[in-house]
Amino acid sequence: MTKLERYKDQLEFVRKNEQGYDEYRNKKDGYLLVHIPAITATIGTDLTDGGVQDEGPQHQVELEDYFIGVHPITVAQYRRFVEETGYHVSEFCAGLLKNMDMQDHPITYVSIPDSVAYLVWAGLRLPTEVEWEHAYRGPNNNVFPWGNEWDSTKCHNSVDSEKTGTAAIGSYPSGVSHYGAHDMAGNVWEWTSTEFKSYPYSPTDGREDYIRDLMEATASVPFEVL
Repeated sequence: MTKLERYKDQLEFVRKNEQGYDEYRNKKDGYLLVHIPAITATIGTDLTDGGVQDEGPQHQVELEDYFIGVHPITVAQYRRFVEETGYHVSEFCAGLLKNMDMQDHPITYVSIPDSVAYLVWAGLRLPTEVEWEHAYRGPNNNVFPWGNEWDSTKCHNSVDSEKTGTAAIGSYPSGVSHYGAHDMAGNVWEWTSTEFKSYPYSPTDGREDYIRDLMEATASVPFEVL
């Protein structure tokens, strides 16, 4: 059974995006997701071509079909979760949630447990490292979401600019990935479910255990007492 078949009741088809992939809306929180078909994905960097040691060796990983967010979770989406559940956030995050000028910006000041709490509530999960990397690089294994040439105009917080803070989601449409995911380069750091371990990737060597156990524990505890 594909992920699309498994989760069809919690998703609503929205459109086929400009890249040719189907987008769905998660009914619980309104989050827009793009469906990525099953593929044998090339993961990592070719170390013989000057790649960073921690990014290799390059290898193949069989990926089932999956969903990834079209944009990062926004302040407004996280605020709704907090208001509906009473979930306790840090002082910095609470201040951000109250800032009406930042509602369409990516949520920040959230830890992995904070992220998992939201995702359990919404019926979602963090992507694995290899799912995130493939959504970023696409089937051609690009260096950047948009291709292989660096272009500082295609993302926020680029190293050769004076941009600070975050930008509203979707502010850099020319930097969209092969599958139609925005803000994968720049703007904010993003969590995955995978603990840092050397490549090659294996889902059964313990690197996915922490988040799996955390999601199970979170689902069993009322949010107001977390």
